[in-house]
Amino acid sequence: MLIHGGLHEGERAWSEQLALHEWYALAVPDRVGYGASADLGDAEDFERDAELLAEIIEPGCHVVGHSSGALAALLLAASVPDRVASLVLVEPPAFQLAPEASELLRLHENHFDRTDLDPVPWLRGFFELNALEPPPDDALEPLGDAAQVWRRLRRPWHGELPLETVALHPFAKLVVSGGHSSGFEAVCDVIADRLGADRAVIPGAGHAVQLTGAAFNQLLTAFWNTSAHDSANTA
Repeated sequence: MLIHGGLHEGERAWSEQLALHEWYALAVPDRVGYGASADLGDAEDFERDAELLAEIIEPGCHVVGHSSGALAALLLAASVPDRVASLVLVEPPAFQLAPEASELLRLHENHFDRTDLDPVPWLRGFFELNALEPPPDDALEPLGDAAQVWRRLRRPWHGELPLETVALHPFAKLVVSGGHSSGFEAVCDVIADRLGADRAVIPGAGHAVQLTGAAFNQLLTAFWNTSAHDSANTA
């Protein structure tokens, strides 16, 4: 199950991973407010996403989440651990967990408070904030509705996360970052340490680590195969 972050619906966010359908049964849901789930709400909410995904997740599922979707993945794993084969978290924006990310927290908080900005300049600013090259304005304009859903998100850097609960469960865990931000690196280090998770860095695509394509896919499939093998040996 591949759980996307903000702005793009599932298949667009995970476009580089869709080829894995040849070897794996992929579930690529659209989160509340996006794509096929647009009528379920007008604001992004990783807690509600986790509740809804818990109703459809199959036993033995490898769960992967990116950005705010990584928080949904974490909550999902905490709620139905018996159905989770492994958990991969890609740059969760849980800035509250690391002092080194305090500036990222401030910048993101300020940016999401900018309700005065039209969607295009707001999106351009977000891309720049996360070490991503902004698309041309004519490519950003069709994303206006999705940007509005995203701007009303439940902010991932607020509140407590069930890290200790997830750490207690034996499924394999991996935390991945993009090597573009000392703040994100610190957050990912803290989460990996508290989960007892493996840790990997794949540079080249900023915050959107999955867009490295082959590099991310190779890491992902190797992790899935290893975790499946370890689970079989434990059983």
